[in-house]
Amino acid sequence: MCVEIPRTVPGAAWTVRKEEQMLKIERFIHDESGQDLVEYALLAAFIAIVTIVSLRAMGTKVAGFFGTLATAF
Repeated sequence: MCVEIPRTVPGAAWTVRKEEQMLKIERFIHDESGQDLVEYALLAAFIAIVTIVSLRAMGTKVAGFFGTLATAF
């Protein structure tokens, strides 16, 4: 609830600035403009983590396979 305060009251300018700051904070909290970017970044991080873990688990087997393949030819 925003109450209009006349500018002639002592300290009214401070009260108006405080209300403007509170409105800016409320707008910032309810702003969802960067939400998609954060979701894509989390998805990319999850894919990277899964890839790294799977490559570490299968790394020696893959290296052995390519080593065998290289010596066969």
